[in-house]
Amino acid sequence: MTEEEKNKEAALTELRTRIHCCPHTRPDAIRQRLVEILYTIEQEHERKYAYTSGMRCEACNRKAGGVSDSEHLTGEAVDVAITYSRDRLEYVAELLLLEVNRIGVGANFIHIGISEDHPQNCMWLYGQQPGT
Repeated sequence: MTEEEKNKEAALTELRTRIHCCPHTRPDAIRQRLVEILYTIEQEHERKYAYTSGMRCEACNRKAGGVSDSEHLTGEAVDVAITYSRDRLEYVAELLLLEVNRIGVGANFIHIGISEDHPQNCMWLYGQQPGT
């Protein structure tokens, strides 16, 4: 393994530790593809982001208001804290370039989903009535 590969592996491991998961799950259960997407964006933007929700058990998912088939249950979703509209636009643009096609936008976070078992090529808003 080259020094560059070792550095990337260490950075991916460190990033995993920053993803907030419920206490009943393990951060290493988050899908590698998802961690690599987050890593790529952090490298591109030259900053570290706060990840407010990663892997969840069923009880913590219910408490968080998650749906019964949430991607958070399978390690296929992470919510990243994003407050400002310009930052949201830049982050979503990066996700689209990386071919992420399940994106939820909240007032202060972006949901990044990579499940292939859920509807594809979609973006939704949290806190909005369906169809608005």
